[in-house]
Amino acid sequence: MKVGLVMKFRTVDQWQEIILARKTSGLGIGQFCRKNQISVTSFYKWEKIVGGQTPKAPASIVTKAAQKLPAFITVDVTSKAAEPPSGRHLVIVTSYGARLEIPL
Repeated sequence: MKVGLVMKFRTVDQWQEIILARKTSGLGIGQFCRKNQISVTSFYKWEKIVGGQTPKAPASIVTKAAQKLPAFITVDVTSKAAEPPSGRHLVIVTSYGARLEIPL
């Protein structure tokens, strides 16, 4: 019985860290990918995308910057729409992972 690889979602920051880890590992790309269960094709694709970019600032610095942003924004509702057909939503996902679902 052949078992396939499980697809794993990684963020751009994670790929930057993976590519940096490979550079500092002393391993070839094939060896590094096998050791870390990463597709060589995906590695090359992401290496081309993120290139020489370095990972973003540590979370503590990002958090301090984010504290200056408002936690809430004012939303004015100008009219009430008719009840939407069930199951339809407008979904907005921010780069920080916040998710907002609005019934249509």
